[in-house]
Formats: sequence, C-alpha cells, structure tokens
Amino acid sequence: AVRAPFHEKFNTKFDIVIEPKMSFGTGHHETTHMMIQHILKSDIANKSVLDMGCGTGVLAILTEMKGAKL
Repeated sequence: AVRAPFHEKFNTKFDIVIEPKMSFGTGHHETTHMMIQHILKSDIANKSVLDMGCGTGVLAILTEMKGAKL
C-alpha cells in the first residue's frame, strides 16, 4: 500500500507512507501504479535498480523493501 499518514493503514506486506505536498503525491498516478504492480511481481532481490522519476521515490522505496540494491 502507498498512502498518506492520515489514511487508514491496510493489512499489506509493504506499507509506504508518503506525506503529500503541493509538488508530490502518494504515488497513485497510473504509470506509478503500473510500475508498482510490475515490481511486486518481479524477483529483484540483490539486483541493482534506478528510479529515474521526479517524484517521491516510491518506486525506489518499494524496490529496497523487496531487497534490491540502490
């Protein structure tokens, strides 16, 4: 789950909390959601990843939680 601190916590394996501001949200854009789905399906443990976005870094956070090297 990707959520703001004021949203209810879900019972999920990965819980990413992002404080939304004027510039960045909580990763719910369609392409971010699509990449999150891909990362969740992928075996990325001990692999190097690069998050080249210009947002909150939610993809990098998730890959690190799954054991990737950043």
